[in-house]
Amino acid sequence: MPNPMLADHAFWRFSLDRYGRPGVAEACLALQDRRGADVNVVLLVLWQAEQGRGLAESTLSAVLAASRDWQAQVVGPVRAARRAAKRAAEAGDAAAAALYPRLKEAELACEHAEQTALAALVPAEAAGPPDRRAAELGLRAYLATLPGGPAAQEVDWLAVLVTAVSPAASHPR
Repeated sequence: MPNPMLADHAFWRFSLDRYGRPGVAEACLALQDRRGADVNVVLLVLWQAEQGRGLAESTLSAVLAASRDWQAQVVGPVRAARRAAKRAAEAGDAAAAALYPRLKEAELACEHAEQTALAALVPAEAAGPPDRRAAELGLRAYLATLPGGPAAQEVDWLAVLVTAVSPAASHPR
C-alpha cells in the first residue's frame, strides 16, 4: 500500500522508475557512500536530462545548498538512526528490530520531502528530447563539487546512470 505521506509528483515517479533499473541503485549508493553524493541530486540531474535539460550553474548552486542543509539536518540523522537500529537488530535486539522498519519509512519520507523541495528549484521550461550528454555533464559538474577525487569505478557508475536516461537518446562520447 502506498504511503499517503508521499505525494505523487513527476520527479518522484521518475526517481522510483530509474532507481529500480538494473545497476542504478548500486551506482547511486556507491556514489553516496564513497563520494558523499546526495542520491536525490544525482536523480534530479537525470530527471532534467530526461526532459532534454541540463542544470544551469545557478540552479545547481541552489540545489546543492538546499541538499546540504536537508541532508545534514534531516536525512543524515534519520539515516544514522536507521543504520544503528539495523546493526542492533542484526545483533539480536528485538526493540531495534521493531524500530528499524519505521526508521526506514521515515528516511524515505525525508528523501521524498527533499525531492519535492529540489524539484521546486528547477525552472519550468519546455521539455525536449532526452539528452544523455546533459546527464553526463551534469553528473560530472555535481561530482566536481564533492570533496575528494573520483573513485576508481566512478566512470562505470556514471555510465550506468547516464544509460538510465531514455534509451532513445544517443550515448555521449
